[in-house]
Amino acid sequence: MIRTVLVALAAAVFVPQAAAETVSVRMLDRVKQADANDDGVVSWAEFAAYRRIQFKRMDRDDGYVTQRDIDAIRMFLPRELEPDRMIANFDADGDGRISPDELADGPSPAFAVADSNGDRVVTAAEFKTAEAALNKKSVR
Repeated sequence: MIRTVLVALAAAVFVPQAAAETVSVRMLDRVKQADANDDGVVSWAEFAAYRRIQFKRMDRDDGYVTQRDIDAIRMFLPRELEPDRMIANFDADGDGRISPDELADGPSPAFAVADSNGDRVVTAAEFKTAEAALNKKSVR
């Protein structure tokens, strides 16, 4: 159970260095989990709210995600993710830790790949198109 939660969290949170090239169908499925009203559409607001919930699961002690928190969940993370880059990718103010706002508003390659028109809303049709493209890429 804890592994499933952490894999879902990681896929929705961690940003690989070569973002678009490393997005997987599994990561896209994690974006779908942010669909709070179950309408098949994920807005950026829903996704940010989902990340805030995930933040609470990651932070072990002080209201910030630090390297110590990341190290505590590292063994549960999928290979395609780069946890060592998480702070660098999300730490907007450069204080060496991630706040709830930084995580909620931070980059998401999976969301970006799916949101083909850039309107910060991923529709069912956009999910389907992204899944087809990612499946095609993985077959090569």
